[in-house]
Amino acid sequence: MSIVSIRKAMETKGCQALLVVIGTLMVIGMVAGSWMSHNQTPGQMSEETVLFTVAGRKVTAKEFSERLAEYSQQQQMQGSQGTAIGELSTAVAAASSYAQSAAIGALAQQKGVQVTEEGVRSVAERVAKDQIQQYREQLTQMGMIKAGDAPDAFDKRFTELMKKTPAEFEKAQVDGIMQRYADAKTKAQVTTAVQQELVKDAYTKSAVVSEEDLKKGFEEFTLATIRFDDLKKPLADREAQAKAIQAKAAGGGDFASLQKEAAPAAKAEERQVKLTRAIMENTPELKPLMDLKPGEVSGVVMSGGSPVIFKLVSVNANLPKDFESKKAELLENARRQSGAEAFAKDYKAKLDEFKPKFADKGLEIAYDFGSGMSDPENTLSPEKRKAFLEGIKARLRDPETSSVSYPNLIAATEFLVVEQLYQSASELEKPGMLDERIEAANRMLEFFEDSSFRLDFADELLKAKRNDDAFAMALAAAQNNGDYSQTGEMVYQKLSQMTLSAAQTKAWTDDQIKQLRSELERWQTEHQRDLDDQKKNEEEQKKATTDLDKDLVPEQAPKANGETPAPKDGAGKAKSGN
Repeated sequence: MSIVSIRKAMETKGCQALLVVIGTLMVIGMVAGSWMSHNQTPGQMSEETVLFTVAGRKVTAKEFSERLAEYSQQQQMQGSQGTAIGELSTAVAAASSYAQSAAIGALAQQKGVQVTEEGVRSVAERVAKDQIQQYREQLTQMGMIKAGDAPDAFDKRFTELMKKTPAEFEKAQVDGIMQRYADAKTKAQVTTAVQQELVKDAYTKSAVVSEEDLKKGFEEFTLATIRFDDLKKPLADREAQAKAIQAKAAGGGDFASLQKEAAPAAKAEERQVKLTRAIMENTPELKPLMDLKPGEVSGVVMSGGSPVIFKLVSVNANLPKDFESKKAELLENARRQSGAEAFAKDYKAKLDEFKPKFADKGLEIAYDFGSGMSDPENTLSPEKRKAFLEGIKARLRDPETSSVSYPNLIAATEFLVVEQLYQSASELEKPGMLDERIEAANRMLEFFEDSSFRLDFADELLKAKRNDDAFAMALAAAQNNGDYSQTGEMVYQKLSQMTLSAAQTKAWTDDQIKQLRSELERWQTEHQRDLDDQKKNEEEQKKATTDLDKDLVPEQAPKANGETPAPKDGAGKAKSGN
């Protein structure tokens, strides 16, 4: 990363740090799209049409379009503009923001939290200090400052990069946030973000952690394991084997013997694992193992995509050597962690309570897809993810599912669902899913034209011997390539190579090759015309600038003796030649 890049990243992150606290909890990558090009309160729908309600609040088409535009502007720097994933994520983020605000408001009321100017400043100062500390850590990781450097080394390096001292930077960040709080247009956004931080603080203050609880946090679980991770075998066969072995283990069978029976080639270190309490508590499939008593055997657990059987060997408190000297600090950190966990739990419950109630099917399915893909159960379990995706697909295919207002969301969601199901399918299943994949891609491309995607897809279809489908994708990519920048040139180059290869392998007919070459020639001609136009415009602009300069500096009238008068200075005196 260059120095310029570091500076730009710091400047961008600084003022935004507080404003993105609420953020978007949905998964699909927060990116802006060309949403407003497709959805400026669609003509079939009145601006006052109610799209959904949140906690009794009605959200109209006009208000939602404005929120979408706001999110697009905030996220456009992250890329994926005009793509299915970009448009869908923006819609889900915008819809979820209403639920987030309602959830934070309800928790603030429960905790008696009120946002004041003093509270905003306090949170802003803390966020700015945290930002500076993050920069310190970043510069340390990059080797730009070192542990043995002088105390002011960071300040000097920071000032060199940011053109501000840390104190000046902090003041600028705080002033920026306070200005946003004072501005009626952005006050609500700042208030919600600050409110969340103050609610978190309230949870931290009410958290109680005893020394015994603290010591439990250092517990280490030793577990014997039997893994069924031979990927050469189908998952169904491995699951069946795991169930049979688990029945033997639960019935009192010798676990060590069963380990050898199930995985004779496994090494000793692969038959036992040590996990901290934190890992166990924060891993959904492992958390139930904490209820085991030494010597007890678990059921079949899906971990890392494979079935595993665990047997608890022991639980030991692995306290650090400096536990006593750092006990107060450790207790404070544990209290903060406990408060954060309690907040997260209550916040999620409120989000579920205030889930938008949609009148538009397209928005509803898009929202459910986006929020569902962020659910740990769906991200960690291949089986649950597949069932979830199949459920969304069934809703999309329901004859009653339509969205006159947001057909692009239906197309985007369908494509992403079908694509994920295809990518997670076995090689034996994929050929039978290609027709559905092509149909979903074509519907998506009606709203999100992408020549690069078309060519990548055409390449895959050629490998699958779907030559005519590949040709259709390639031809559409060629016909839609009106880009004469570097991106369009890359499409042209890839299409040229693909056409040449297909001609050599006879993947496409002579007539198909002729059509593609005609499009390639068309692009070349238009590209050259574009270059000529650019050159002409540059020359005209240069000439216009020269003419303007002449008009601004009139020629000096010659003297009677034919000499040109000497130029004068600002006081009207003739300048000397020296």
